[in-house]
Amino acid sequence: MISSLLWPVSRVSDLSPLTGIDVWAWSLIRPSLDWKFDSQILSSSELDRLGRFHFDVDRVRYAISHANTRKILSHYTGIAPRQLEFVVSSTGKPSLAASQNPKLTFNLSHTSTVALLAVSSENEIGIDVETVRPIELDVAEAHFSVSELSDLKSLNDSQWLEGFYNCWTRKEAILKAEGIGLDPPLSSFDVSLLPGQPPQLIRWIPSAKISRSWNLVHLVPTSDTVGALAFDNPAATIRLHSFFQ
Repeated sequence: MISSLLWPVSRVSDLSPLTGIDVWAWSLIRPSLDWKFDSQILSSSELDRLGRFHFDVDRVRYAISHANTRKILSHYTGIAPRQLEFVVSSTGKPSLAASQNPKLTFNLSHTSTVALLAVSSENEIGIDVETVRPIELDVAEAHFSVSELSDLKSLNDSQWLEGFYNCWTRKEAILKAEGIGLDPPLSSFDVSLLPGQPPQLIRWIPSAKISRSWNLVHLVPTSDTVGALAFDNPAATIRLHSFFQ
């Protein structure tokens, strides 16, 4: 059962103009038939992807996530949701077609229960969200740096799990902001992870392909999920919303 969204409920149409970064959260728990309604505003390529999912629950998550992305971006661009056009980089990072709004950036992430969409005006951004669940130590050992593992091993029980997801989401958000996919190993750069420690990109080596010192914000959209936002402008204002249609 999903926990309630913790951020204020907002309508996109009621917001003042976007000058920084808006982060939107919504639930992915819907009756299975709802995806058919959401799919009406998807593109032919999105419908093709939708049709390749084997399980209905995956179709529901995909349809809701991509339909809501279109609905939200429609308000920022003034373009009807169905008419929005996207291009995808060689590493899979989507953006709006240059003819529609080249300065508006966005990034989508979702778990099995919650989706997050970050939208910005002239900021490079990346976002990640994960459901907190038990995880094995060998996952951290396979992906985290020596320094991060040392910090993680100083923690016990629930704090260890918190530290793991702090680390994982911050790394994923940075890679998504860079738009370089998962080619660089996660162990090639260090982030802060200790509970209560400010989120921070600490250091990286050349093979990490990190282009700048990204800023990080810790996100908690529900009581059982953790996320991170990476962005390039340290002065950017950030607004958190639960999406109301």
